[in-house]
Parts: sequence; C-alpha cells; structure tokens
Amino acid sequence: MAVKNSPKKTEKSEAKKPAAEKPAAKKPAAEKPAAKKPAAEKPAAKKPAAKKPAAKKQTTSATSGPLTGPLTESDIEALDFSDLAPSRGLEDASIDRDEGFMSTPDGLQIFWQSWSRDPSLQRASVALMHGYGEHSSRYNHIAAALVRAGYNVMAIDARGHGRSTGARAHVTRYHDYVSDLAMLKRKLEGRWPQLPLFVLGHSNGGLIALRYALTQPTRIRGFVVTSPLVAIKAEIPAAKAFAGTIMSKLWPSFSMPSGLNPDHVCQDSDVVSQYALDPLVLRVATARWFTETKLAGAELIAKAPQIDQPFLFLVAGNDAIVDPAAAERAFHRLGSRDRELEIYPDLFHEILNEKVWPDVVRRIIGWMERHRTDSTLKK
Repeated sequence: MAVKNSPKKTEKSEAKKPAAEKPAAKKPAAEKPAAKKPAAEKPAAKKPAAKKPAAKKQTTSATSGPLTGPLTESDIEALDFSDLAPSRGLEDASIDRDEGFMSTPDGLQIFWQSWSRDPSLQRASVALMHGYGEHSSRYNHIAAALVRAGYNVMAIDARGHGRSTGARAHVTRYHDYVSDLAMLKRKLEGRWPQLPLFVLGHSNGGLIALRYALTQPTRIRGFVVTSPLVAIKAEIPAAKAFAGTIMSKLWPSFSMPSGLNPDHVCQDSDVVSQYALDPLVLRVATARWFTETKLAGAELIAKAPQIDQPFLFLVAGNDAIVDPAAAERAFHRLGSRDRELEIYPDLFHEILNEKVWPDVVRRIIGWMERHRTDSTLKK
C-alpha cells in the first residue's frame, strides 16, 4: 500500500498524531513491575484491568447528545463487519432505516434514505453521495459499518439516478448536483442537529463533494472522497467525444451508451455480477452530462486552492474508469493544510466494494474520529 502526501499534509499529520503518543500513554505499564513486588497481590493489582470495560461504557452510554470519547485504534479494529458484504442484503435489526423523497426547486423528486441507531450510540452523521450510473442502495454495507461505529448515514439517489426522478444520467448544470447535496445536508442537520457532520463521496459523488467544498459550507468537520472523478480515464472514441460536445448544445438530453465495462468496477466477481444485473444501474450518459462533468473536473483543478476544509483522499491506483493521476493533482492543489492522501495501488475503481473494504472503512472511521473530537476545527 503506497501513501503519498504533500509536505503540508505531513506537517499536519505530525501535529495531529495523538496515536504516536499512545506508546507514552502505555508507559504506566512499565510501572507495573513496582506494583508486582508483593507477588501475592499481583492478581489484586490486575483487577483494575477488569474495570477497563466499565470505563469504556461511560463513553458509549451517554443518554443525550453525541458521544465525546474517541474510539481508539483497538476499538476500531474490534468493530465486527463479518456479516456485511457489498453483494449481500442488510439484515441488522439494530439499525433503523428510513426513506422518502425531497422536492428540488426545479420540480424533481430526490429519493433519500437513512441508517441510524439508538441515540445513545450516535457519535456523528455522514452525508453520502454515490457515483455516476449507480444508486445509494449499493452502499448498504458501508452505511451499516459506519452506523456500528456510531455514525448515522443519510444518502440520496442523484437526480436522474436510482429512484430519483429526472432524465436518466442527465444533468443540465453540474451545480444542480451540488445543490442537491446541500439539500441533503440541510435535511440531515434537521434530523440530527446535535451531531458533527461529515461528507463522503465516491467517484462522481467525490467530484460533487469537492465542488460543494468550493461553496464553503459551514458545520462540516471534514470530507472523504474515494476515487473522485476529477477526470475520466476510460477511453472515449474521438468521434463519440466530438458528438457529445456538439449534441450538448443542440440536444442536451441526447443519450449514448456509456461503454462502462462492469469488469472494471472492482475485482469481486459477486459485485461485478450484481452490478451487471442491477436494473437501477445506468448504461447510458447524456451529452450534457459528459460536457458538464468534464468542465466541472477542469474547473476544480483550477479552483482547488480555494478549498480549505479537511479532506481525506482514498484513491484506487489500478482504476480504469477515473484517472487517479488527476485526483492526485487535485489533492496537491488543495488550499487545505489538513489533508491526507492514500493510494491503493492494486485496487480497482470501487474501493468500497473490494475484498479489503472493511480496512478502507476502518481507515475512514479513524480519520473521522480524529476530526470529530478535534476542538481546534471550525464547527
């Protein structure tokens, strides 16, 4: 696994590494030999270890407001995701599910759904944006994993996707996606106003999140993007690209086959099969979607220095759908001093659906936990 960081990021991570202080926190264990001298009392000296779970319960049994105690690395490692999988339905009675529709100013109905738990177990909330051509229900396993860590999740199906209305795979202006994410954030804040808020976006959802960050939204503790669509890597025939550019002006909703190969999505054959058979997965793109997305990525590179919010970039190095080099370029141009980049050289586009997805989710949870509890961050 390769990690690439900007110098600024390295400075930030050096300053933030309470994890590096953990060995120092463990040093009291070195004092145990002194306590060991009365050998007969050693069992009695060990009993405080039995109290540690009780001490932890104090941070996970609050009855009002968000939990304040941070999850440790061992807490995060101990999270059990063994019954969750991208190709498996969600069966967890402890997770509350809700769904509905929101109306946009231009008359569309945007489908939303949420995953949450008992209020006493809630630490923060996450606004989730899926990628191009898919839908939010493909993130059931990710939402469930985050909920088990105390993070409520609310997601939408982007306009023209999934159960939302609108011409399939079409957008008139790319900013319409950004406006829909802002609407999701407002709904999420209304549902859980006391909780810190994060944004998680994949692929096209990652580009939407980055464009949203340019609007300087308030009350967001940090953004996480996975394989953000800063530029398309999949080869587009010159004639098709030319036709898309011309038709974007003459017939914006003109749709063409996207040509996206399901085998390039990820390396899990069950996920690929399910993706290929999913009736809500789109196989087309409109001319205007093509030109607006291309322009949105180019403008992001140019305006990236204006982004000053905390960001975590998780990029698939073996991505045949979006260009990982373009994502890396955008990362290094961010104005934020609090940013981290990790590249997974062997993973395909959907890193949240690869076999190692639990490790990726734990990486996300660890980063969000540090930012959730960092009192120096703007709220």
